[in-house]
Amino acid sequence: ILQHLPLFPGDACDATLYFSAQRRCPQGLEVDLRTEIRSRERLMWESVTTFLFRNRFNETDPGSALAGVLENIDDPRLLSTFAVPAKTGRSYGWLTRDLNPIHMSRWLARAFGFERDLCHGMWALSRGVSQIDGVDFWEPVRCDAVFKGPLYIRRDITVKTSVKDPGHFELYSGANPRPCVVAAVRNVPADTRLEG
Repeated sequence: ILQHLPLFPGDACDATLYFSAQRRCPQGLEVDLRTEIRSRERLMWESVTTFLFRNRFNETDPGSALAGVLENIDDPRLLSTFAVPAKTGRSYGWLTRDLNPIHMSRWLARAFGFERDLCHGMWALSRGVSQIDGVDFWEPVRCDAVFKGPLYIRRDITVKTSVKDPGHFELYSGANPRPCVVAAVRNVPADTRLEG
């Protein structure tokens, strides 16, 4: 995500969403969706979201320019912990209209192979970003994130940050020792654009 300028409730915006690339990789087909939000013709926000569709191919393509942007933190320190209340999935789902059943019911989530219902990844990411100091959200901001595992409802999320790079952080779900989200948020020069 690259926020060029802040967006405010009530702003009249035009949003464009389009497929920008696809790649065959060992795990399947990666598809990039690019979003651009403009207000009065001025680019306010852009993002690239990569989805993986599992499959097997005989050949693979060169990787994404965004691949490998983030690695796990090698010097984590505890920053904070926050709760994921029982109704988080339903509340955020109705607000965003993301009514995926894995966020709404632990029984439906279990039917899809999860331990229980999951909180929305973007909800957890935004809560993690809010814990990071030193970022001026009135200036251009870039947030890179890799979603590696589920963040469960009713399990606290622990935020750990890098000692060397405080904008680089990880989110852990409950007692899971592996990070479920690895992310970085930082200010960037005004002329920055997203690759890919």
